[in-house]
Amino acid sequence: MVALAEEVDWVSRLWRLDIAFCYGVGARGLELVAAMAPQLLSLAVSGCRSITDHGIAAVGSSMRGLETMEMEMLTKVSDFGIQALVRGCPNLQALLLGGCSQLSNISTQLIVDHLGPSLRRLDLGGLPTIIDMDLEDLRHCTALESLSVRACGKLTDGGLHHLATLCKHQARRATVTQESGSGGGSNEAAGTTALGLVSLDLGGLVRLTNSGLSKFLHHATALTALDLSGCTGLSASGFVDVIGALPAEQRRRLTRLTMTGLVKVQPGPTTMLATTSGPQRSEGWAASSIWERLQQLTPQATIVLD
Repeated sequence: MVALAEEVDWVSRLWRLDIAFCYGVGARGLELVAAMAPQLLSLAVSGCRSITDHGIAAVGSSMRGLETMEMEMLTKVSDFGIQALVRGCPNLQALLLGGCSQLSNISTQLIVDHLGPSLRRLDLGGLPTIIDMDLEDLRHCTALESLSVRACGKLTDGGLHHLATLCKHQARRATVTQESGSGGGSNEAAGTTALGLVSLDLGGLVRLTNSGLSKFLHHATALTALDLSGCTGLSASGFVDVIGALPAEQRRRLTRLTMTGLVKVQPGPTTMLATTSGPQRSEGWAASSIWERLQQLTPQATIVLD
């Protein structure tokens, strides 16, 4: 970091820096980064486990234009670091916090309060304190397109209900913007409107049910990618029925479905299943039957069962 800081001409033109999993970089190193390149738009420090709140606070105090912050698995960062970051970086559109185990529900509230209208991508995967009410706060993030709550084991169908509310708010916002555009409004304004929640990772949420998922999907009309791996409270055959009940236009939008661990493989001959991304290996009639039914409903989608 000291050597980089000495290359002033080069560093002044840098817009993205990825030092993820550089284990020797701690708070002092991140302070140097913040001082030498305040113009950064994207910074990745995931896995730099020596980084503390002081390093994150240095980013917040210097990088006012930062748009993307990747900081997964920083186990020494607390709510205080997140507070300094979101207050100092109002232009953040992507914030990845998966595995930051010291964060509490306060961080979710801080993120929504300071970044709500502009945030497009949020990763809260593995945060042990996340509960359904935290997802209620996300209803204000009307520009949110990608969300991961993987392995947030306390979440239930109640959380999906709150995400459905978010999708309804996004749909209303999109409708208002389209009507403004058709009335002679700016095309530029229409182009910046969120399409809605496009990608959702619910992997490992064992308390979800098919009923709760069905009610959510009814409102998630922009969704293209859904990860349900390890959601053992769901029935794979029931999920097929949920997909089948969606409008055809909504099914056509789905391009990736991940259901690893949901299908109980029965003894039987090994078969090769062709998908849009290439052949997938599957054993027995159970996985084959589920795949075939889903493929009929969403022929354009890549379906991952095992």
